[in-house]
Amino acid sequence: MDLAPSERLAKLAEWCGADTALRDSVLALLEADGCVEELISAHPLSDSEDFLLKRPGSDSTGAPNEARFTEETEEDVWVGRVLGAFRLQRLLGRGGMGVVYLGERVSGGFRQQVAVKLVGRHLRSSPAVAQFLMERETLAGLEHAHIARLLDGGVTGEGFPYVVMEYVEGRRLDEAADDPSTTIEQIIRWMLQLCDAVTYVHRNLILHRDLKPGNVMVTSGGAVKLLDFGTLKRIGPAGDTDSEMTRAGIRPVTVRYASPEHIQGGAVSTAADVYSLGMILYRLIAGRLPEDLDDLPIGQYLEHLKAERFRPPSQVAAQAAGGRVLEESMASDLDAIVGKALRHDAGDRYPTAGALATDLWNVLLHRPVTAREGGLRYRAVKFYRRYRWPILVSAVAAVVLVAGLSAMAWQGHLARLEQLRAEKGVEDERKLAHMLLFDYFEQLSLIPGSIDAQRRAVIQAMSYLDGLARIAPGSNLEMETITGYTDMGNLLGNPYKQNLGKVPEAIESLSKALTVAEARVQRKPNDLDSLKALLVAQYSLGETYLGNGNAVRAEQIMLRAADVSATIAHNPHADGEMLLEASSALDILGDVYDPGRGFTTADMNKAMRNYLLSSDYEDMCRKVDPGNESCQSGVVVGEYKFGSLVEDSDPELAASHYRKGLDVVSHFSAELMKTTRSHRLKNYMLCRLGLMQIRTGHMDEGQALAHQAQDGFREAIAKAELDNRARFDMVAFETDLAGEYDRFGKEQDASETAREVLGILSVLLQRSPNNTRWKMIEAEDWMTFGRVETKLGHRKAGQEASKKGLEEAVSLAKEKDASPEALDIAADGLLELHMQSHDAELALSFAQRAAGTYARPTAAQLLTLAKAQHAAGYTKDANKNAQLVLAALAGPVKSPVIAEEIAGARRVLR
Repeated sequence: MDLAPSERLAKLAEWCGADTALRDSVLALLEADGCVEELISAHPLSDSEDFLLKRPGSDSTGAPNEARFTEETEEDVWVGRVLGAFRLQRLLGRGGMGVVYLGERVSGGFRQQVAVKLVGRHLRSSPAVAQFLMERETLAGLEHAHIARLLDGGVTGEGFPYVVMEYVEGRRLDEAADDPSTTIEQIIRWMLQLCDAVTYVHRNLILHRDLKPGNVMVTSGGAVKLLDFGTLKRIGPAGDTDSEMTRAGIRPVTVRYASPEHIQGGAVSTAADVYSLGMILYRLIAGRLPEDLDDLPIGQYLEHLKAERFRPPSQVAAQAAGGRVLEESMASDLDAIVGKALRHDAGDRYPTAGALATDLWNVLLHRPVTAREGGLRYRAVKFYRRYRWPILVSAVAAVVLVAGLSAMAWQGHLARLEQLRAEKGVEDERKLAHMLLFDYFEQLSLIPGSIDAQRRAVIQAMSYLDGLARIAPGSNLEMETITGYTDMGNLLGNPYKQNLGKVPEAIESLSKALTVAEARVQRKPNDLDSLKALLVAQYSLGETYLGNGNAVRAEQIMLRAADVSATIAHNPHADGEMLLEASSALDILGDVYDPGRGFTTADMNKAMRNYLLSSDYEDMCRKVDPGNESCQSGVVVGEYKFGSLVEDSDPELAASHYRKGLDVVSHFSAELMKTTRSHRLKNYMLCRLGLMQIRTGHMDEGQALAHQAQDGFREAIAKAELDNRARFDMVAFETDLAGEYDRFGKEQDASETAREVLGILSVLLQRSPNNTRWKMIEAEDWMTFGRVETKLGHRKAGQEASKKGLEEAVSLAKEKDASPEALDIAADGLLELHMQSHDAELALSFAQRAAGTYARPTAAQLLTLAKAQHAAGYTKDANKNAQLVLAALAGPVKSPVIAEEIAGARRVLR
């Protein structure tokens, strides 16, 4: 026992010699002494056996001199207590390292359930306290969609540390997997989410060391959440070789999911967590852990692990009553993946959790897995599974071609048969294109986050589309080509749609769609289907430019789209879907002119005119096709647009528009609500209405609506890992929400919201590092985070965050093509923080550039300019612009935003 754990095996081999039974007995005694979590996981304790939680000095029954003490007493003591902002409601669970209670917020004016974790009483004077504090500190720096968030922490009056975590409602991962309705594809997707979380943890130089289904929850929305970092270990330069717990001989480990090196007390690396992931995958596929390892002493258990004698999980599942039967190829691939992850020697396993995830993606996409040494036949079968429709249709086309040529020669009708053959070939190719593109777009959205993998897939798809375009002119295939280029462009980088964040590639694909569509409409100017295809290509390209900050280019495209919309709307044969597309195009053009979006094209009158025309087209859609529920979704969009125009000037009026939109959504049919668009519209109405309620002083109602919207956005993110649109929706909302919290003195809420949005932005910018709009919003959020952290008394953290945000904002504003919004953000940041002597002059240069891009600058832009002039000493010019601000805002004040601008202008005039 006096030896370090890593030295014990060698010394035992020396002392015991050939007496393996003696060695195993000693090992078992050491494990029993040093491993708390192992005992609890391997032998679940009843209340009467809960000796780990009894007070020291008790008799053999656990009773101290005066009275017995059990954890049930502790539960009675803690339930009802208030720790920080939360009251403990009931015990959720306990383990070897601590106890967890359900807590509910009692301050802040809104309801929030959390999980509160305290160190187990039996460990409160042990090194486990240091481990607990390290867990708390580490979790504070982790922000990931599939890791339960740290919300708060503190110390009780008795000196016991605690942490407040996100409360995750749902089922344990193994329970969710055992549900008969759960498919193997869903299990793989859950494992991919878990691998993504573990990869993130490893990138932050942390080992989890206790990965098991009991530490993973699946929410009702299908998202995985990794819990409990109580056994984490830091690695890398900042990590300790041995933690205080390890040096004290306490090695928490759940044996059945732990790697051999972890069980033996040896050095552990990321390979240990990979092993645990492999055992979790075994359990989810098979429905149980390897049964031949049950009830073995530690020594024999380790020998079995070394021999790698596992029955393949697919066989275990197939032989169990009601078990899951897998398709043969998938079963062999998954068995191989599990086998590689569970190799005894760490160097033989997958090198990272990301490598394991890549092989799981290969299973979903019918690609060869690296865990198998498949020959030519194996790879050929995989190729066929991926491209079976193109192969089959191409074979049929080849047969038709050969037969056609023979008949042509035999009959001597060369010209006629050549024409027929061409028409037949194009028709077959059209069908092939439709099948391939439909399947390919679906699978492309599943490509893992590897930039190289996505790039290769995009190149392959674009090459195919370019091939279609060469033979398309004048044939039915032309429409398929336009649709293919448009869908591909939207998927690659249209920020208004689910997308992969590849903006240049998106613009290239959409531009090709536009070229083909314009040529077709020139030949068929009255063909409604051709006009519709052109319109969709136009506004998709316009959306992509606008969503990435190029409003001038978007305006040029959308004005042409508006003309096409009018042509469609005035055609008596236009159906509801065509009118809905016309309405969508006018919505986008209205966005181009919406002053609230900060573009140089801003013009309130033009925005309102286009939104009203869009509403007219929606009315026409409902009249032409009264049974088309999609027309109702257009009504919701209209209410959203009208509300957005008046948010700053009249939040009550904006709220009334959002209520109308929400009421329309609430009457959508169950079938319509299954669509991504309907969920997104509902989230939009909830979030904007919540913001307006907060802005008008209805804090409780506003926060309740905001929380509903946040839950909806998180669910959308969980359902589509690669969907940048879902993440950006959350970013746009939470950026505004953090600002509203700050405005009304709710700094803690503002801090938590800004922290979350910065985490989401970090994911987006990893995928698209050159997206200047995302960088601009990130700079704004860093400065918001810094401001509220400073107000909360976290001066150093606040200064660091503010400095980071300001440096990023200034860097963006110095670009020659910086947007007015980026210029204003940088100018306001320089004026607020004023870190250097020349900041006022720099702010003035930015404010002048921003205001100079408009024929009629907004009151907000004039105010920024006036403040910059005042700070730089140009008092006369500052006073002039401040007077212009007051004149522009004259009249009843209906919004705190307007009140703040008026107050700012008056401060300049003092």
